[in-house]
Amino acid sequence: SLTWRAAGVDSTGYVNLKSLVSRQDTVLVYSTASVTVSRPTTAHMHFGHNDYGAVFVNAEKVYEVAQEGTAYLDGDVFVVNLPAGSSRVLVKTGDVGGSGFGFYLRVLDADGCEIPGLAWGD
Repeated sequence: SLTWRAAGVDSTGYVNLKSLVSRQDTVLVYSTASVTVSRPTTAHMHFGHNDYGAVFVNAEKVYEVAQEGTAYLDGDVFVVNLPAGSSRVLVKTGDVGGSGFGFYLRVLDADGCEIPGLAWGD
């Protein structure tokens, strides 16, 4: 059966999914969280993914890529416009094998710095 489960995030922003899914030849996982900003903000999402990745903000696809590889910090960077208040972020990521499975996701300003007042939640 399909269920939502909590995943840990390390200090670099890596979400380790390997321990949450059974090892199969192919696996696809959805992860979700909210991000809150006090005013409309142009943000840079830094996304490192395994073999497939897509990011949605408030149900709108803002990024998608399919290529085999290893997730690494700040692998892809793209711009998103966050409205004031809370936004739902959904990450869709897939793996076709290998020793690790997970992704990185950081939301920073244009200079690669933390956005003042930005907060993550469930």
